[in-house]
Amino acid sequence: MSLYGLLGALHTFRLIFGAAMAPSILSGTLAIFETPNGLTLALMMGAAWVMKLAVAEWLIRRARVAAVKVEAMPTQQTSFRVQVPVQPLQPREQ
Repeated sequence: MSLYGLLGALHTFRLIFGAAMAPSILSGTLAIFETPNGLTLALMMGAAWVMKLAVAEWLIRRARVAAVKVEAMPTQQTSFRVQVPVQPLQPREQ
């Protein structure tokens, strides 16, 4: 595995575990204080919005990196000659 692939995998794991840790901390805090009002719903909806935003940003950046990678790849140009035997034209009979 290349260094770029390893760094990409580590970045992905960081995003996944970070996104999973935020609602865990929030739900733990809410369980301690036990707020049964609309605040719980609002905080959970906010956490979900932040996670969706993080995933969307990650996908957009990943697509841009892939596009730059494709553009930066040198193209291998091959040239070859095809030799076709050519016969001289014969005059037509009328």
